[in-house]
Amino acid sequence: MTFKYRAITANCGNDVIGKNACKKIANMLQAEKPDFYIINCQEVAVEATLRQLQKAAGKGYTVVCIGQMATHTKLSTQFHSGTGIATFIIHNDDIEVDCQTTQVARRSNSRLSGGSGFNKGGLITDFTVARKIGDKIVHLQAISGHLESNDTQKRIKDWHNINQTIAKEVTNWENLVDACPDLIVSGYDANTRNKLNDNGEAENLWIVPGGTSTPEIQALHQAALGGQHFSDPSTYKTELEDITEIEDKKRPGYTRGGMLDFVSIADGGEPSSEITVDGVIKIKSNAKDSARDHDVIICPAKEYPLVVNDFARVRGQIAMRLERSAPSLAKEIRGLTDDNAESKNQLIQVYQQFLSPKGLLNNSIALHIQKLASLNRLTDPAFLQDEKLKKLITETLFPATAWFESAHLASNAESAKQLNQKLELMHLLLTSLSQCPSQFEVEKRITLYAEQVQNIEGNTYNAQTAADTFKELQVIEYWALYAELKANLLRIKQNNPYTKDLLEQGMEILGHMNAIIPNADKARELDSHSMAQLGRVLRYSSQAIETLDNHGDITPLTIKLTALAQDVSGKSSPDWRKLGRALVVFACLALVVAGVLAAIPTAGSSLILALMGAGAVAGALGLTVYEFGEEEGLAKAVLDYKTAVENIVTDERSIDEDPEEDTYGGTFNNS
Repeated sequence: MTFKYRAITANCGNDVIGKNACKKIANMLQAEKPDFYIINCQEVAVEATLRQLQKAAGKGYTVVCIGQMATHTKLSTQFHSGTGIATFIIHNDDIEVDCQTTQVARRSNSRLSGGSGFNKGGLITDFTVARKIGDKIVHLQAISGHLESNDTQKRIKDWHNINQTIAKEVTNWENLVDACPDLIVSGYDANTRNKLNDNGEAENLWIVPGGTSTPEIQALHQAALGGQHFSDPSTYKTELEDITEIEDKKRPGYTRGGMLDFVSIADGGEPSSEITVDGVIKIKSNAKDSARDHDVIICPAKEYPLVVNDFARVRGQIAMRLERSAPSLAKEIRGLTDDNAESKNQLIQVYQQFLSPKGLLNNSIALHIQKLASLNRLTDPAFLQDEKLKKLITETLFPATAWFESAHLASNAESAKQLNQKLELMHLLLTSLSQCPSQFEVEKRITLYAEQVQNIEGNTYNAQTAADTFKELQVIEYWALYAELKANLLRIKQNNPYTKDLLEQGMEILGHMNAIIPNADKARELDSHSMAQLGRVLRYSSQAIETLDNHGDITPLTIKLTALAQDVSGKSSPDWRKLGRALVVFACLALVVAGVLAAIPTAGSSLILALMGAGAVAGALGLTVYEFGEEEGLAKAVLDYKTAVENIVTDERSIDEDPEEDTYGGTFNNS
């Protein structure tokens, strides 16, 4: 006996799935007589689509919406909760469907301030199906996802949230059986557009050789939700000519279209390494039919056998989840048999170490987000022009290998230990890279990282020694940055009162730094994040002076300085709070010296006067006037000031997204 089914995905553009899609679904129902179809939708008008599907299903079939996650990605959807991510099931009347749980995975739970963090993510619905007459109950999981469209880091964060939500804490065999559904059916808009190569040619990263190892795709590929994947080379606005070839002016380096929408199936069987295109049914968008601008993707007809026992199901699902990230381990898992009592314990251990909420797979996805942030900063042309070094950075952070290539059942505990050590070491590297003042310092860190990887593989790695070694680099560079700022301050030409004030304020910053770090031993005691913050204070302050000397645009640096001021002023230490105050005044003075202070809107004038005007008259630069604010007043003042400065810098704004897509949220600031 089997269940006959199909899986469907559709991003509906905050409208219905459409009559054309419903007509096709109705014809398939009549021709195939399936047990059920699962339809995962994004940006769907839920009730209206439910009515369309009910009308299309006809006699002998029932349509239910088994899960819904409200989103608001258009102006017209701001004042109701009727659109969003949803899962529908069309089932034969001989089938009973019982919804068990529904979970949402979002980057933000705030409806008003969350922006795309609230409106993107995933819906995970667990339910059962069974024939009404004495049949086995089959446990299913439906995943409907909509990933961020404009920011790769946020897109991977959405993926991480979905993966964490489906992961379970497991301590025994019964837990593990419950954690592994019989069948997992996913449908999602991954927003993965074609990328333009160095020759300006569009490449589908899902298909082109080496594409799935690229930073944009790697985490989506290695932490796949299924063993079989179905899509089409073009699934978005396919009525537009060359949409998969021509660069999107709002997304430099990428085309407007490509392989965005996917159906994935995890049935515990043998996985496929390719994305299946043959046999996929694609229903194009039609403006007269629906505002849906993505094609509906329908996988070929499938059957699920009802004779799978618990052991075979668990074994198959775990192997499927690890197929791409740990191929050798997955192969060994498929060879386990239930006549060996140890096999169940091995499966429990593998799940705990690799697939639990804080297991290696989820931790690797989270680290991938940090890697992307580091890559963006380090390969920015303003920081680095050396193409060979850029390639080395990319290969170090994103090697073109399976994440857990070395994992094996026979040495599972040792493999997991080494893999965790490598994740910890990568975190150390990323933290250390965040302070790098030059490309030479980047190379030193990568060399040190490679040496420590060899220690891990040779079982001679010591975590504290590695941390101390990276910390020593930070300490040396801190004092170099300190000396650089002092030298830059001393060469300031005091040709007007404000340049003299800028010099004095810079010296005050150095004084507060001395209070926080009086010597090298104290620097070694400070945590790496705090050291990186102080390093940025020194670096940005020096860059501000150099920018003023060269008559460059000072406003981006003042934004960075005030953001730093807000961060450091939030610490409990009085010395850190004083440093925050000094940074704000230094940023103000830099604007005055550059002659752009007058451009600040009226909303920020009271703060500027409090810091500058009254203090200049009193000969104290407003610092004594400002002291009354304490921490709370400081944080608010810095925020007001930062907002005022940002209003000047219109070119700092985030990408202006297409009208049909959400227009919330800004870009990551990786500096």
